[in-house]
Amino acid sequence: MLNLPLFYAKEKLFPSTIHSDLHLFFLEFNRFYTTLSQSNQAHFRVKTLFFLKKFRFYTSEISFQIQPEMVWLISAKATQLTFGYSLVSLSYFKSIELFSDAFYNENHQLVKGEVTMNGKIRFSWKHFLEGISVEDDGIDLGIHEFSHALFIDCAVLKPKQRYIPPIFMRKLEQKFEFWKEHHLENELQIRSYAFHNLLEFFAVCCELFFENPNKLAAFDKELCVVITKILNQKANLSH
Repeated sequence: MLNLPLFYAKEKLFPSTIHSDLHLFFLEFNRFYTTLSQSNQAHFRVKTLFFLKKFRFYTSEISFQIQPEMVWLISAKATQLTFGYSLVSLSYFKSIELFSDAFYNENHQLVKGEVTMNGKIRFSWKHFLEGISVEDDGIDLGIHEFSHALFIDCAVLKPKQRYIPPIFMRKLEQKFEFWKEHHLENELQIRSYAFHNLLEFFAVCCELFFENPNKLAAFDKELCVVITKILNQKANLSH
């Protein structure tokens, strides 16, 4: 588990040194940030601060307190996923609810995270941390739930306003339908949970895209290209 320093009390979340502090923080706790150029790191920090201010972070657990570094890490995951779209703000979603551990949703299912159609994203903080503690296992709860949010955020827009090109969404659907029927024939398995529905397929692919893009490309090179087009980002492939 991460041992996160508490930089500020809540009322001092935006001191004058915020950019330098975020820079040091992300160098240690966000691998994606370390791969960016200096100018893109600055853009990453600006967009993270936007998400930090945009979302209402809250918890219903009396004994669980939200600390600034939690907000930083979660906002950074929203930035990471949407980094290819400078103007995308996940505008459909307004709040983020945090739980200390897995929680029961309105359908009485025990879950680690979920995205609701009333504009809320929910995380188990324990499992969010687990997702970023191991950086190459293809499991990242933050990326997973924000992928759902991105998919829904684009889908609810009028067709001409949708920022993800329809051609790539159709190709994603085709890949999902193919692999739903044939994934057991491929030795390079991705998580079986991906084949539950299209949203889960997209989310699991996004997790691999950031954590282990070589595995995604080995599973299906064309699928990896589709994800790069949807996210408008390059895969960090090693050769």
